[in-house]
Amino acid sequence: MKRFRSFVITAGVFSALFGSTVSLAEDLRKIRAELKSENLDVRVSAVAKLRDEVEAIPELLPELLNLVRDKTPRVRKMAVNGLGIFETFAENGIPFPKSALSLLIEQLKDPDETIAMTAAYVIRRLPTALRQHPALIQRLGSLVNDSNPAVAENALRALPVYPKEVTKLLLPEIEKWILSSGTAQNHSTEALLVRAAEFIELTQPEYSKPQVLSVLLNRLRSPTLLKWAQDRLGPQKSATDCGAEVRLDASGGTVEKMPIHDQDGLGICFAETGAQLFDSLLNQHGVTHPRTSSLHAALLTKLNFSDPSQASRSNNGGIDGGDACATVRGLSSSGACSHESYLRFLNTGWPKASVGQLYDLFETHRQALEAELKSKKLQKEIDQTVSRHAFALMDGILATCSPNRPSVVKLPTFDELGRILLEGSFPSLARGVFGSDCQPKDKFRAPFEITCQAIGTYGYSSREMKPVLQRRLLQHLTQGKTATPVGISYCSALLESGPKWKKNLSQTEDFFRAPDCRFHASIVVGKRQKNGSCQFLIRNSWGTDCDSYAKTWECEKGQIWVDADALLENTRELQFVRKEP
Repeated sequence: MKRFRSFVITAGVFSALFGSTVSLAEDLRKIRAELKSENLDVRVSAVAKLRDEVEAIPELLPELLNLVRDKTPRVRKMAVNGLGIFETFAENGIPFPKSALSLLIEQLKDPDETIAMTAAYVIRRLPTALRQHPALIQRLGSLVNDSNPAVAENALRALPVYPKEVTKLLLPEIEKWILSSGTAQNHSTEALLVRAAEFIELTQPEYSKPQVLSVLLNRLRSPTLLKWAQDRLGPQKSATDCGAEVRLDASGGTVEKMPIHDQDGLGICFAETGAQLFDSLLNQHGVTHPRTSSLHAALLTKLNFSDPSQASRSNNGGIDGGDACATVRGLSSSGACSHESYLRFLNTGWPKASVGQLYDLFETHRQALEAELKSKKLQKEIDQTVSRHAFALMDGILATCSPNRPSVVKLPTFDELGRILLEGSFPSLARGVFGSDCQPKDKFRAPFEITCQAIGTYGYSSREMKPVLQRRLLQHLTQGKTATPVGISYCSALLESGPKWKKNLSQTEDFFRAPDCRFHASIVVGKRQKNGSCQFLIRNSWGTDCDSYAKTWECEKGQIWVDADALLENTRELQFVRKEP
């Protein structure tokens, strides 16, 4: 219902006007009565009606504002959405109440996410309103860097295409957020970076601050915005120009004293990568420590899954397949076991290959139990079938165990084995059989918090992302031999087949689904220019032998120089570690 605020009153229309006024008073009386109703649907409907009345009679605005503070989320949301009438106010030249705008901005902090997002949407439509109140513009800007990531996200969503004089007030906070996004874990989503970059691109087309543009180039994945940032930053080095040679395994380098790892046929390349990133960061900061056990790191990563049954079946289950950054975070929060002590711990009770043997044994009984249970209907039959396989699994476990099994390891009970088989949770079995930890005296921790940040292709093809990944790698390694290595997830078929093996994989799943990709993880420990091409030095975890690699690549006892173009066209993700400031 829409009414005009003022009328030219004549005798001919007095009667009609008087009747309209009476009708308005009656409508408001009904609305106010409905706002007190115990029926929530009636109250929400009344808020919508009041919003229409406020649009016609701004003097009623305080009543709508009171509802923004209502205890009921649905009522608050409708009232917040109703504040979008400010757009109509602007069209009619009516001043924007500062108190109303201030309250709307504060709703960005509402614990109900839908209300906060609604407030962001409404604010985004009100550039003219905020233009009248510089203090509120600065308040909105301060929320962009709020310690609560949800508040910061909604503040970024609220950014409209403001006039230039308004942009100048917001820009410092946006720049501050962009610069912190490279280090702050809770301010690192691509969607927010895209929003911030769009804000600058649309409001400051001639923007030229290199530090901010460099962060955007390293973090953004939108081809359009990447081109804009690149154009604004100016000419960059050629994709084939690596600059001076850097080797992190050189004297004084962060991996100089770290041995080449050998995952010994186990699918724990992610843990080998994470453990080496962890060790190299400790080396960078002068922390004396033993070599981290990759096997312990793999078990730690798997056992830290919130849903063990999902963890056990990821990438063929067991401890195979995982995330390098998850490994780093696990080691940082839970501590690491030294390689020698954990190997000694395992060897006192278990053969070296027993992890793989245990998984094969587990899968044999899990699959057999799953098949048999399909024909069992009575609970007694089900219980007997589960018990039989639990006993058989225990016999198999004991068959691989030497008499001097360490007392610290406590085998699961039969009941526990039955539950583990039903859940399909190999990590739970591994924890019971191997123990998820070493002796306290053999455990060590980093003396600081560690951040692991991943930058990947996610949603874009590896070919599209190649310049971004290469720029990020070169920038990191340009720090010299005291830099930490960079984790890299890629197709290992490239190492075995040479540069002729090239794919243009786009979605994350493609790297797992491509049967000839052989998804793998390693660390990058160097760069150089050779024969007009940029090359990166991959430190792999297949031991020091070079027989597994294509003769095209130059191999140095388990480290391989690989053409940058071929490598990054087959890369899914890079991982960077740093000390938390």
